[in-house]
Amino acid sequence: MKHTFKLMITGLLLVVTGCASTLQSGGKGGGCLAGAKVLLAPVVNATDDDHAGAAVTELAGTVLMNRGASVVRADVSSDSTPVGTEALYQQARDKKAQFVVEGTVHEYRYKTDLDGDPAVGITLRLVEASSGKVLWQGSSSEVGVGFSSLTSAAQDAVTKVIGKMDAASSHPTRRR
Repeated sequence: MKHTFKLMITGLLLVVTGCASTLQSGGKGGGCLAGAKVLLAPVVNATDDDHAGAAVTELAGTVLMNRGASVVRADVSSDSTPVGTEALYQQARDKKAQFVVEGTVHEYRYKTDLDGDPAVGITLRLVEASSGKVLWQGSSSEVGVGFSSLTSAAQDAVTKVIGKMDAASSHPTRRR
């Protein structure tokens, strides 16, 4: 009886405190990202939140590393190498990266309905550095519930889209 009570309390605490963060398992993914060197471009912010692009970029770097990629950051400033340009892909080649991951966050806010749940929407692309060819592009959106935060919703969206990217890009005929 005591053991059952402890398990119930532990479960309740996890629901109340732990649902806002998703733990990532380390190790190699099953796709092309495992062992690959990836240049991570800053995620373009198409939202009203000034920090959305930086937040999603950081989360993407974490998820890529957890899938076994070696991540290097793009050297960009507001007046230098724009995302999606040959200059960015040349930078990737100079840094010996096989791939570039770039994208856009197009929703990053708390909804204005009665619940006020966090909503995040992103699009990411996997680009072959040697050619500039887009190998894969996909979108993901997440709406948190209960005591969710923007960060947990963004982490779920990024994890989902990079998982799809990694799985689809490892099968050249399955590009979605």
